Amino acid sequence: GELKAADIAEYIGLHLHRREQLQRKYDYYDGKIRIDKGTKRAQAANNRLNTNLAGYITDTATAYFVGIPPMYSYEDEQTAEIFGNIFDANDEPTVDYEIAENMSIAGEGYDLVYISDSKEVRFRSVDPRDAFLIIDDTIECNVLAGVRLWKQYKSRVHRSCGELYLPGVTRQFRYEGGLVVFEGERATPFSRVNLTEYPNNRHRAGDFEKVTANIDGYNLAISDVADDLQDTANAYLVLRGFERPDEE
Repeated sequence: GELKAADIAEYIGLHLHRREQLQRKYDYYDGKIRIDKGTKRAQAANNRLNTNLAGYITDTATAYFVGIPPMYSYEDEQTAEIFGNIFDANDEPTVDYEIAENMSIAGEGYDLVYISDSKEVRFRSVDPRDAFLIIDDTIECNVLAGVRLWKQYKSRVHRSCGELYLPGVTRQFRYEGGLVVFEGERATPFSRVNLTEYPNNRHRAGDFEKVTANIDGYNLAISDVADDLQDTANAYLVLRGFERPDEE
């Protein structure tokens, strides 16, 4: 049946819960993961060294994957010219790289195809933390709609806004207090949902997701080693209750 505002609000709520998991993956990539060393005594060294191996894994994997942009072949020169102009206008290699990077970090990437105010075809990568698809419950997993969210700062107030992408139409809405309120819509020339998902694999796992525990252990180990070295360098020997030793 038709997707109601209450349906979209429910799906957004589920996505916001999942966004916390996605944010943790981006924290690993950015090297913002806390190294849990427990309680340290006062004056003791307390180094927290983050090797950011997650960032190294993603940057390397993405460069190998799309460091050389994909090549396209066309049936005729007219088609090549049309798509070539569209790709050039949208900096297609950069968009591909951003999608691949999101796939490596979050396990999924998205892009949005739209018509600009100047009536030209545009496409951009979309952050997985801000987008999701709605699919049916059949074995084909048909895409019913796409949703993109963002924050709008207006009149010193932050508002949660979004768009619902359907075949032939895009609907704008605001999300307040767990409710979706539609505010307008516009027709589009797209015969299917124009928000596309690119899973990194069938499990939607990022490239470093399976080794985060190893990364945590390595960061903790080198942090503790640095603490031991610093404590040793700052230590000094005190002898109390001894007579002054002679030269020998």
